[in-house]
Amino acid sequence: MNIYQATALIAVAFFVAALAALAKRKLDFRYVMFWVGISLLLIIISANVNLLEKIAQALKVYYAPSLLFVAALTFLLAFIFYITIFISDTNKRVVRLTQEIGLLKEKLNELSKKEQNK
Repeated sequence: MNIYQATALIAVAFFVAALAALAKRKLDFRYVMFWVGISLLLIIISANVNLLEKIAQALKVYYAPSLLFVAALTFLLAFIFYITIFISDTNKRVVRLTQEIGLLKEKLNELSKKEQNK
């Protein structure tokens, strides 16, 4: 098995996994579409070796499979950056909600004490 076949096999596995996650409602539709798109792109590039060779030649990369490695590494770094932003935003929302719950509990306690004092 060469690198192109291995890449195609991995891409098909991600494609199937993304659709299975959608069917089980474990992933949101927009993320499934993202993974399906990436999988299809990898399948097209792996199936059409000449396309990858031409892109590698245009970028002056002498070993075309290394272009797949660089593209995957770049993609992973960009995706990790996106996930980090998403986690940071989610963390801010959790802190805000926790503060709001604390304030609401305090108001509820104050109202309960006022009701008991009557």
